[in-house]
Amino acid sequence: MLWRIYLRQPLQRRHHARLRETLSAFKRGYIEYFNKQYPEPAYFAAATRLLELQHTGMSMAMNQGKLKLARRLKEVRPILAATKTGLTTFALLELEKRWLFQQLACELS
Repeated sequence: MLWRIYLRQPLQRRHHARLRETLSAFKRGYIEYFNKQYPEPAYFAAATRLLELQHTGMSMAMNQGKLKLARRLKEVRPILAATKTGLTTFALLELEKRWLFQQLACELS
């Protein structure tokens, strides 16, 4: 933004200095307001873990649905179902869920 003003009005150095001061005052005020509004950054880690747990839970639910669908297809079309039963990610999601619960317990204690 400032470079546009410098290009349009290259000879008004006092105006440029006031603009720089105003922008730096705004940045300082914004950072101070942010620090006052969110004084405890430890809560961000816990919130992040909870969101990761939510995502893992959604992925597990999707994989369980895929597994049920594959079992249903196995009864109807055994050749198609053979390709969809290899859901190895379900065990990995279970491990991830356990790890996230452990991390969350450590952060909250």
